[in-house]
Amino acid sequence: MSKRSSAKLVLEQLTKANDFYIDFSGDFDYEEETFESEIYLFELSDFKKDESDYETNVEASLCASQSSITSFQETPTSIHKGRKRKEYKKTSIVHSHSVVVGDSQICKHCDAAYSNKSTISILTVDIDTSLDEPDKPLYKKQKKNFTKAEEFLLQFIVSAALPFIIVENSYFKKFVECLNPGFVLPSRYTLTNHLVANEFSKIRNRFKLELIKAQAVSVTLDGWSSIQQNSYFGVTCHFFNELTLLCSRTLEISNLPGSHTAENIANALFNVLRDWGIVDKIVSFVTDNAKNMQNIKNYLLENIRTTESKISEIHHIGFLAHLLNLIVKKITKFSSVSIETCEYETEEQNETTGIPILNETENSIMQNFSDLVNNCRKIASVFHQSSIACEVLEEKQKLSNIKPNKIIQDITTRWNSTFLMLKRIFQQKGPINDALRDRKLNNKYEYLILNENEIITLKDSVCILKPFSDATTELSGVNYPTISIVIPILLSLRYKLLETNNESLFSTTFKKYLHYYTDSYLNKHKVLNDSLLITATYLNVRTKYFKIPEAQLYMRVTRR
Repeated sequence: MSKRSSAKLVLEQLTKANDFYIDFSGDFDYEEETFESEIYLFELSDFKKDESDYETNVEASLCASQSSITSFQETPTSIHKGRKRKEYKKTSIVHSHSVVVGDSQICKHCDAAYSNKSTISILTVDIDTSLDEPDKPLYKKQKKNFTKAEEFLLQFIVSAALPFIIVENSYFKKFVECLNPGFVLPSRYTLTNHLVANEFSKIRNRFKLELIKAQAVSVTLDGWSSIQQNSYFGVTCHFFNELTLLCSRTLEISNLPGSHTAENIANALFNVLRDWGIVDKIVSFVTDNAKNMQNIKNYLLENIRTTESKISEIHHIGFLAHLLNLIVKKITKFSSVSIETCEYETEEQNETTGIPILNETENSIMQNFSDLVNNCRKIASVFHQSSIACEVLEEKQKLSNIKPNKIIQDITTRWNSTFLMLKRIFQQKGPINDALRDRKLNNKYEYLILNENEIITLKDSVCILKPFSDATTELSGVNYPTISIVIPILLSLRYKLLETNNESLFSTTFKKYLHYYTDSYLNKHKVLNDSLLITATYLNVRTKYFKIPEAQLYMRVTRR
């Protein structure tokens, strides 16, 4: 018998069983006189029709495969039920919109019939046209674009000040894989050299478009040194957009090599203005009150005149909060010599007026207060450097039912830190003294215990310094213009310092000391005679009624 006849005979014998439906798939190998196949026999009696949704439940049997033609020919009864056929779950949401009827799928919405052999894309198109507003997406998009995800990843790292090496952390990788297994984290190299560069270019272009629409801009600049003694230079631009909303944009943060002379800083600032195309839009710039910053204006105007800009004058405004910080810092640098000669200084310049303001008693009071401030610094250092002292302090705070706050240290470069340190030590005076007496510290810090007079002095000094702290905070705002509140705040401070309500000798002396230096700095920098500050004050409806007897320009502005 030929090979074709043998195969034909096998199929004929199998199809004689009317109770079976044959699904045959396989390959004939005529050279080896065998064929490999898988024959799935489905019992017709197992088809059960569900009247509700016309769905069919099928029970399948697997017949042994890889049998020779001879075995099929001689023993057709060897075909028997095997293990159940694996049922695959239909995961696509498309199948919930159709029912199976025989060899067709009927759409529940339009009654259209499609073959079971059709792909789900055909059914998807039909359902999309049948449904006006589908509740859920019918299928997942195959083409995934992770550009937005990479942008959000970069923004997360930058906003949280995290290192780029976080993308190589094994647990972070597992976390991302759990959220989306298909997302591939970019490498640290990709973040640094591609994503950051692209995002920087995108933001820079957006800022440039905003500055093109701005009619006038003001800039603030400052310089500082890092822990590694690298010098940096930062420039921030402020303007109103087309919706009259105040906007602030950082234009530059870069290394500033060489000495920080006024000429070098002016050249660096001019390069930034030219790079951003706002040379002809700048009307003012704000700096601290150091000598090199005060001399920037002339060098900057010389550079601007070399361009085609029509700018002939630029206002330089010294940051008042910096002045207030210098005034308060005087109490930490107190000495009898400086008070008797009344020297006042900026960060870059020392000058002596030679006008005596304190008598011997007042001089002694201020010297004692300066010693108290230094003593408070030592107390703060103890609880920051000793873990045992910190634990003892927490125990004493719990026993006293006082909130367990940490002691704040006085840091030279942090504004208001002296006031905050004195305020916190006064609030925690009881637990601090109890902790310093505790035996666990071996009586090493008993000399730092605050006596009753020192506590009273702390209380008075905190009350006097609080207006300076509030003024510094108010003048440091970035969400509102501060130029119009400079003069009102100064007048309010002077009024507070001149108040006398049965105060102690220390309070009177301390106010006298602060009042003198406040006037000295304001007169030196001519703050109350600045026409721009006066005009801004008058244009603000909340501050226009503040009068300034010392400023002759005030009358000129009000008459206009």
